[in-house]
Order: sequence, then C-alpha cells, then structure tokens
Amino acid sequence: MLEADDHQIDRGATIAEDLPDAERRLAAFAVGDYTGVTAAGTASLAERLVRDSAGAAGTQLRHRMLIVSACLHHCRALAVATSEGRRAAKRHAGAVALAVALEEPQVVPILLRPVAAIAAVDACAEFQRRGLLDLAIAAGRVALRWGAEATVRAGRINVGAALGERFEATGDVADLDEAIELYRTAAVEPGPLRADLLNNLGTALLARFGHTRMPADIDDAVRSLSQAASGSGSAGHAANLAQALTVRYEATGDLADLTEAVRQARLAVDHSDLDDPDLGARLSGLGSALRTRFEATGDSGDLDESLTAHRRAVAVVPARHPRVFGIKVNLGNTLRARYDLAGAWADLDEAITVTGDALATAPAGHPGVARYSSNLGAMLRLRFQSTGARHDLDAAVKVQQQAVSNAAADDHYQGRYLSNLAGSLLTRFERFGAGDDLNQAVLYGRQAATFAGQSPTDWARCLSTLAGVLQARFDRHGAVEDIDEAVTVGRQATELVPIGHIDRPRYLTNLSLFLQARFTRTEQDADLDEAISTMREAVAATPPSSPALPARLSNICVIRQTRYLRNGDLTELDAAIVDGLRAVDQTDGSAPERHSRLSNVGLALLRRFERTRQPQDLDDAVRLGTESVAAAEPGSPGWSRSLVNLGSAYEQRATATDLREARDCWWCAASAPAAPVAVRTVAGTAWGRTAARLGARADGADGYATAVRLLAALSWPGVRRVDREYAIAGWSGLARDAAATATDAGRHTTAVTLLEAGRAILWAQILDRRADLAVLRSQAPELAASLERVRSELDGSEELDQLSGAIGGHRSDGFSGPKDAHLAGKDVPFRR
Repeated sequence: MLEADDHQIDRGATIAEDLPDAERRLAAFAVGDYTGVTAAGTASLAERLVRDSAGAAGTQLRHRMLIVSACLHHCRALAVATSEGRRAAKRHAGAVALAVALEEPQVVPILLRPVAAIAAVDACAEFQRRGLLDLAIAAGRVALRWGAEATVRAGRINVGAALGERFEATGDVADLDEAIELYRTAAVEPGPLRADLLNNLGTALLARFGHTRMPADIDDAVRSLSQAASGSGSAGHAANLAQALTVRYEATGDLADLTEAVRQARLAVDHSDLDDPDLGARLSGLGSALRTRFEATGDSGDLDESLTAHRRAVAVVPARHPRVFGIKVNLGNTLRARYDLAGAWADLDEAITVTGDALATAPAGHPGVARYSSNLGAMLRLRFQSTGARHDLDAAVKVQQQAVSNAAADDHYQGRYLSNLAGSLLTRFERFGAGDDLNQAVLYGRQAATFAGQSPTDWARCLSTLAGVLQARFDRHGAVEDIDEAVTVGRQATELVPIGHIDRPRYLTNLSLFLQARFTRTEQDADLDEAISTMREAVAATPPSSPALPARLSNICVIRQTRYLRNGDLTELDAAIVDGLRAVDQTDGSAPERHSRLSNVGLALLRRFERTRQPQDLDDAVRLGTESVAAAEPGSPGWSRSLVNLGSAYEQRATATDLREARDCWWCAASAPAAPVAVRTVAGTAWGRTAARLGARADGADGYATAVRLLAALSWPGVRRVDREYAIAGWSGLARDAAATATDAGRHTTAVTLLEAGRAILWAQILDRRADLAVLRSQAPELAASLERVRSELDGSEELDQLSGAIGGHRSDGFSGPKDAHLAGKDVPFRR
C-alpha cells in the first residue's frame, strides 16, 4: 500500500508541476516568446502530460492535460526549424487532439481542429484494419467535420469503406445509405481517385439493391461501375461490373447484360497476375457468369468453361481469403448444373461433398450460409430421387428447415429457401405418405410464392413448386379449387421464363401435368389437348442426355393414354407405348422412379390388349407390372399403385392362378397404410370381387368391407361439399355388392352393417356436418392448413386406425409416372 501511495503522490506532483509549466510556455508563445516551446525538453513535457493524463482526477482535468499537450506540439510545429520536426510535431498534435475529439469534440480549440482532422483520416483506416469499426467511423466523421477540402475528400473514402464493412457485419441499411451518399459526393469531382470512388459507389449500390430490390439502385450500380472500369482498366473494377451486370440480368432477363457480364469477367481474369490473391475470386465470378448464361441459353460449352473456371478458382484461392467459402460453394452449384444436363452421378456426389465441406468450414454468421444450406438440401433431394436413400431426403428437409430459420429478415432469397423446403416436404409426402408433410408443403409454398422482391427466375421456381403441392392436395382430397389454382400458378411460372431458358422444360412439364389432372375432374378437352402439346414442347426442349428426359417421356406416355381413353384413337396408345418404353430404357435400374415408369407402360400395354386382344401385350403387361412391384419400396404409395395395375393385368389373363395373384395384389394394396385412400378403396373392391369369383366368399366379404369403411375417409370433410360428392359419386353400388357377398358368406349381420354404413356416408354429405374451408383458406391459409391437419388427425384416429389406413388420393383405372424431378415424382391418376 505504501508503494502505491508513493507512486500516486509522485504522479500528482508531476501533474502539479508539468501542467503549469506547459501552460506558461504556451502563454509566452502567444506574446511572441518561442523559447519555451522550442526548448529541448518541450517534447518530453508534452509526452508526460499525455502519459499522466490517465491518472488525472476527472475527465475535465484529463482533457485539459491532453489539450495542453496537443497545443505544445502544435506550437512547436510552427516554431521549429526543420521540416521533419514540423511534420512530427503536427502528427503528435493531431493524434492527441483526436483522442479528445472522440470523447468531447466541443472542448477541442479551433486551432487544433485541422490537425485533428488530418489525424482522423489515418486513424479511420487503422481502426478499420483492426476491426474497430465504430471507432473508425467516429474518427472519420471528425475528418469530415473539421477537415479542409482534401482532408474531407479522403475522409469520405475511408468513412464510406468503414460504413460498408459495418453494414456487412450488422445488416444495418442506414450505414449503406450513408456510405452511398459519401461516395456519390466524393466521385463528382475529377481526380486520380475518381475511378476507385465510382467503384466503391457501384458496389455499395449493388449491396443496397440486394436488400431493397429497387431498380434505380441496380441501374446506378451498373452505371457507376461501368465508368470506373472504363476509366481505370482495373481487374477488380471489371470483376465488380461483371457481378452487377449478372445481378441485373437476373432481375430483368436482359440477355445483353449477361453477355457483357461474361466479357467483363474475362477481362478481370486476363488482367490479374498469377500471384494476385483475388485471382480465385475473379475466376469464380467468371464461372458464375458463364453458368448463368448456360441456364439462359442451354449452351453446354458455357457450362464446361464454367466448371473449368471454378476448379481453377478453388485451386488458386488462398486458404484465408475471405471469399474461399463462397468459391467452393460455386463449384458445387456448377457440378450440380452439369448433373442436371448430363446425369453423371459422380457430378452430383462431388457437388454434395464440396458444398457440405464448404458449409462445415463457413465463418460464423456468414450471410451466405442460409442460401448455400438450401442449395445443399436441393442436391440431397435430387440424389434421393436417383438412389431412394431415405437419409438423403431427411437430411434435405433438415438443412432446408435450418436455412429458413437462419435467414436474415431482409434476405431476398427467403422465397427460394421456403420453396426448396416445400419441394422436399412434398417429395417426402409422395414417397412415404405423411399427411403433415403435405400440409407444411402447402404452407411454405404459399409463403414462398408471395415473398416480395424476388427475381423473375426465383419467382417462377416458387410458383411452380406451389402449383405442385396444390396438385398433390387435389390428388389427396379432390378439391377442384386446388387444381384450378395449380393450373393458373403453373401457367404464370411458365410465362415468366423465356424460351431457351434451361428451366423452361421443367415448368412446361409441370403445367402439362396440372392440366391433365384437371381434365380427370372436369373432362374439358381443351385441357387435355393443351396438356399434350405442352408436354411435347417440354420433351422437344429437353437435351437427349438430360436425366429429366425419362420422366418427361413417361409423363407423355400417361397423357396419351388419357386421350386414347377419351377418343379411342389407337395411334395415341401406340405412341404412348413407344414413349413409355423409351422412358424405361433410359432409366437406371436402381432409380426409385423406375417402378412407376414400368407400371405406366405396362398399363398402356394392358389397354392395347383390351382393344386388340394380342396375347403378347398382356404377357408384357404382367412382366412389366411384376418388375414394377419388385422395384417399388414396399408399403409406399407408388408400390400400392403398381400392385393395383399388376392385379388388373392378372385379372385379364383370368386363369385360376392369375386370379389368385390378382387377389393377392389387391389385398396388399388395400392393406398398405401409406397408400392413398382412393387406391385402397379400389384395391379393396377388386379384392372382394376377385375373391368371390374364386369362390372364397368370406374373403370377398372382407375385401368389400375394407372398401366400404374407407368411403368415409374418401369423402374428406376439409373440402367443398361438391368435391366430397364427386369423390363418392362412383361408389353408389359398393355397399350393395358388399352386403350381397357377405350374405352369400352367411354373414347376415355384417351385410346389414355394411348397407347401413354406406347409407350413413351419403346422409353425412346431405347433412354437411362441417363448414367449407375455401373462404378461410383464401383469407388465412395458415389457419386453414392447421384446421385441415387437425381434421385429418381426428378422422384418422376415429375411423382409419381401425382399418390400418391413411388418407390419400384418387381412384384409379391406372396411374401415371413421376412428375419432373423439380416436383419429385408425383403420380397422376386417371379419371374413373
């Protein structure tokens, strides 16, 4: 304690002696006596005042000591003989005065303010380098407030840079607004820094466009960056211009912007030295521009060059470069694009590995994590569609849920994240039949489609996904308003994408399927004709090597069968078989969609047999149907559909063995919990009919009883009454047939029960127990989805659990293959 007290006494004594001494020297200087400030010990005296100010009793005394110290340095700068001495004294004066200005600027004398402003310019840059952004901005504002013209101009540059960096860290658009105004003011006058100022202005405007989506911002960004690039020849300026042009293309669809973006990106790479640390980033920018042009034009040469640029970028980028994370992700996206074009699984596997590794090493809080997580989920879902590995699909849903949860409030890619999640949930529903997945897919799909500020390309994706989930709900519940909306939204998505764009065949495919599904309900020939012409356009626009081509061929096989059923034109059926066989031939043996493509063409052969009675067609239908059931995942909705179609082929052959095989197929389909209720109802009816035909009356009664009990779920209360009536309209004789078979089996009580059950279902429709959800769905879709989910669970717990059942889609005389991969293989039923 005594040592500490002695030290404090010494410092107090120093302050008591040095401060008056310094003030006396300044007073003498003011009347023309320079000896005090030029004496040998003056600099040391000024430094002691700074050092000892830390122990001053109160802020006022501390600031007084610092101001006196700064004044001593400033007076020395005026009095010393050497230029080096004057510069050093000014630097010290400015640094000390700035320390006071950052805390209490009003106490800084006017004579010290110019040197404080000069010091503030350098301090702003140094604080920014050390990551002290708040201090950097505060120091820069001192320069702007007190500096001369040259100082203020330099201050604008430094403060703008610090504000831009703080915006990147915090997302506060007010910082970006201030930076833009500083750059805009500074760039007005000509000078050696004008190109850099225009570049900074353009990049700030580009960043603000990412948040505001205001067309004026992206136009101003391109204009400023064009002026910067043309006036400097800088590789960095050209790279920034290329990025802005690409962003504007994505917003407007103007291909001229994209062509110029590629040219500028090439210039940026060509003007970079091999040891330039930003070469990797510029190569990645070139690769991204080329990939975007490939997506717009379909030129595979652009995609090949893009992949080469991205691989070079990953190879040369320094490990600690701030953009290394995004550079790796861009390589993953390009590999995925090549998989979409050529179908090489190695590309998809590498894309998933590269993107997953990049995300695992992403900096905490990086703004791109949500976007790249959503992309990884899309890749995992795509691999699931190729391999059927359930863990890939579950992982896709998980990472996409994380992307939605982690997205910043002003992230303009949120619509994409929501749409990708809706697509993965839809895929999982279609493969495994969980009703809650469908409800969530509808909810997220609607949120995505109404999200403001999206580019036309992103909006088209969101609309097409929403249309897909609406069709899935139509297939499940039969609400015609859902399929009407699906057609409207799907058409809107197609119109947003220009001819030649890589995504256009996908949207055409989906629109065709929506039209075909609506035809099954409305029987409007215009829908069927447009469905076929649209699907033909989609197939014609699909590259022969595309992994999407087999799905589209299988879809047109289905739609041609529908038109054959409508007009009886055998040439349609022949063409359907040709397309269906091509689809099967081009589908890998382990692909999960193979079973539905086999079933589709098998059904077409069965229909031709029914028309021509050629035994080979029937044998081929049984063979392909058997392969389809073997290829499907047991218990899945697609498995049950394949069983129904195979049973139909066996029934046509009609030997005792074949009829037993048919009965077994229909029993399995009727007993599958994940199968749509309509499929189970069809299967239960066929099981009862065939068992009775074989003389197994008790077994037949069981089949019919299963079908009767499923009718309640087939007429789901969550849709309009007219839709419920349509769902059961074709089943008026089911209870009668069930009762007759039960009577033949000696089950008289069961016969009466089945008759009463059938009548009760019809009375329930007449009484219309529950309110229509159409109005609620239009006003509060989230609440309507929640009510639908609760109704489903209540209905399932009371009625379907007794039958080991689950709620699902439509009755079928046959079922189509998958939708385009974008909508994850949805089966489309034929009309009854």
